[in-house]
Amino acid sequence: MERYENLFAQLKDRKEGAFVPFVTLGDPSVEPVTEHY
Repeated sequence: MERYENLFAQLKDRKEGAFVPFVTLGDPSVEPVTEHY
């Protein structure tokens, strides 16, 4: 976690942002996952 804290601190100092993609996938398929939503 410290790795990311350092990265975000550096970006903040430079007044820059970060794009953090987050992808969720069904396991083993999408159908069981979508039944709950």
